[in-house]
Parts: sequence; structure tokens; C-alpha cells
Amino acid sequence: MLIARAPVRISFAGGGTDVPDYYHQFGGTVLSTSIDKYFYVIVNYVGSGATQIISADYKTLFSLDHRNGYETDLIWAGDLALPKAVLAHFGLDRGQSIFLSCEVPPGTGLGSSSAATVCLIKAFATYRGQEINKQETAELASYIEIEKMGMPIGKQDQYASAFGGLNQFDFQSDGTVKVTPLRLPQSTMDNLQEWLMLFYTGISRHSTSILEKQKASMKREEKEVLDNLHALKELVKATRASLEGGDLPTFGALLDEGWQRKKRLATNVSSEAINETYEVARAAGAIGGKITGAGGGGFLLLCCPPEHKTAVAAAMSARGLNQMYFRLESRGAHVVLDNLG
Repeated sequence: MLIARAPVRISFAGGGTDVPDYYHQFGGTVLSTSIDKYFYVIVNYVGSGATQIISADYKTLFSLDHRNGYETDLIWAGDLALPKAVLAHFGLDRGQSIFLSCEVPPGTGLGSSSAATVCLIKAFATYRGQEINKQETAELASYIEIEKMGMPIGKQDQYASAFGGLNQFDFQSDGTVKVTPLRLPQSTMDNLQEWLMLFYTGISRHSTSILEKQKASMKREEKEVLDNLHALKELVKATRASLEGGDLPTFGALLDEGWQRKKRLATNVSSEAINETYEVARAAGAIGGKITGAGGGGFLLLCCPPEHKTAVAAAMSARGLNQMYFRLESRGAHVVLDNLG
């Protein structure tokens, strides 16, 4: 058995500037952290000349008889499109059972799809005895999702999951990515952990529809969208400075500023219900926050002084939102167990 896991992430600033249509022209920057909610891949060698993929999240199964080859069976479509694409890249042919599961619901803005790709790459590379570092893992995941599968997404999720920790990612116009870990004092990290809250809205969505609208707006060079993306990128500097200075009230206010900007990128980033919930959270004591990921649903991230957390949690519960408890993590994608011999 081989077990690998890769963390999901929460993005603090710069989201949307990691999309190729933007960073190829202007360069992009994102500040994010991974958290201790993971996508898991379990691989068992069964030696039967066939491969099966079982997904707990999508409650589905795919089987491949290697005598038929990959060309006819590995069609990258449906709920298992990503594992099929990664499987095709590595060409596993010894007969294996692959089990997939994530600690967060799919389509909830925490980058679970890219965490899945990163985790599959880490697991399959290890299974085949190949050495692969964090940068190579993130780039291969980005290539498979963006180039091979044509997904209209950015590169921040793959890098956040592969590297782990609190990082600034700079996406250069030539496609290269610079990774800068933030080395904060442990007391600051502890305070950040204490001030952050996550609530599940109960709404899952496909980020592709939101990102497609953003992509179309950029191609039309719509001034408002580009101006807001430029502003979101600039917010990374101030957000990083607030964390490095341990100034969490300012950090929370910058989250709010970023959210107000982000809502202007596309009409489906937010909704009346989300806006009302956010204002209820602020009235209860949260300084700022945002919907994670591309928007439209998923998790609501809040920055809240500890003395107001009980009131905020009660206010969110009254609106039907469940709190998800989490810890910041720093390891990134890794193999938990490898006893295949």
C-alpha cells in the first residue's frame, strides 16, 4: 500500500492574477497558505493486469483492463477526468487499485481539485520509483489541468498544495513561478491561526463558469475588470506587510478590501445571500473576510478578534453555516506510507 496526501489552501490576496491570460501580460502575485485538510490517494498493487479508480467523494468507480490499452478507455471526461489524465501521463500498467477521498466537499473554493492532481502526481511518481520535487510537481499539475485538459484556471492552487505553508507566489510573464515563503515568528502564526475562521455556506459550485467570465472580460480588455485585478495584485504587498508586522486588524481590513474588489470581477462571484451573510458576520465582530476560491459559494473565510468569535459563530450558525475547524500546515504534498517494497 502507498498513501499520499496533499493539502488544500486558503488564499489571502491576489487571487485571479494567477490565470495565464493575466500573468502573461502583467505578471501575477498571490499570497496564500495551506491548511490541514487533505486530499488522499491510496494505491494498492493488485497484480491483475487491470486498474480501478474509486472515488469516495463522487461515489463512482472506473475500471481499465490493460489489454485494451489506454487510447480507447482513458477519455478525460466526467467526475474522474483528472485521475484519468494523470494516469495516462504516468502509464501505470502493473494492475493497481486507486482510492481517492478528500476532507472537504468538492467545488467549495479551497483548491481541492488541484490538490487532487498534485496528490495523484506525488503518489504515481512514488509508485513508479520516480523522484519529483515540489516545483516539478506543481508545474506538472498545472500542465495537466491547464494545457492538457484545457481548464480555465490559474496556477496558485497547484503550487500552494505542492509546497505547503504560507507563501507568496509570483507568476512571471514567461510562465515561471517564484516561490517566497513567509518566515513569520511563531507568535504571529499562532495569532493568525486564532483570528481565522472558516464557515461552509452549503453551496458547491464549479469555478470554471466564473473564471470563464473573467477570462472573456480580460480578452475584451474590459477596463473595470483589469483595474480590479491590478488592485488585487497590489493588495498582496500590503497584506504581506500586515502579516510580517503582526497587525491582524489591518490584515482583516485588507481581506475586506480584496473581497469588495473581487466581487466586481464577475456577476456570479457573490450573491444576495452571500452578501447578507457577510454583513451579518461583520456586524457580529468579524473585521473582514471573503468567499474562498473563485467565489459563488463554498467557504466563507473570516478574520475575527478572539473576543468576538463566539458571537460570530452563533450568527453564522443562525444562518445555517457550519464552522470548519482547521490548522495551518507547512509540509505540502507528501507520502504518508509506502510499503510496496
